[in-house]
Amino acid sequence: MVFKLEKNKEVLDLESRNKIYHLVSKNAGSHLRELERKSRISYSTLKYHLHYLTRKGLIVEKKGEGNSRFFIKEVSTEDIETLSMLRQKNMRKILIYLAANKKTKLAELEQFTKLSASTISWYLNRLIKKRVVEKTADRRNVTFELSSDREEIKRILISYRESFLDNLVDKVVEMWEVG
Repeated sequence: MVFKLEKNKEVLDLESRNKIYHLVSKNAGSHLRELERKSRISYSTLKYHLHYLTRKGLIVEKKGEGNSRFFIKEVSTEDIETLSMLRQKNMRKILIYLAANKKTKLAELEQFTKLSASTISWYLNRLIKKRVVEKTADRRNVTFELSSDREEIKRILISYRESFLDNLVDKVVEMWEVG
């Protein structure tokens, strides 16, 4: 264990690598281009160091749906999944609304997110497939609700609030903190 800590210390001795590691820590679930914008480190240099940190076991790369997202190894598997979804702006809007409201209809989501019904349906289908959202239909209504723990979503939004750079997240977190 001591050898591993010493080895990791040496890995992070390089100033740019240390900066990247701490950036990933603060912005868990960010993709390469997002980290590039925030760090102002060139794409190729950033990519090299991220892959180096991944090989050394300090960072986890989660590949999927067109890009890779990066996390420090201490982030749990469940949080990795949730953060990966919350890092997508439209999905974040839907999840925030569902976390704040128990059951909702498509029309309510349309009004809140300002997205088309077909776009929301596409995201909801992805969330249903991942077992994050449940769809309930009776004779007249179709409703959606979180099947995952809404407190976990709230905890993650509060923990990583600053990294989202989203007024919606700030407003909702303030509401949750007051309530």
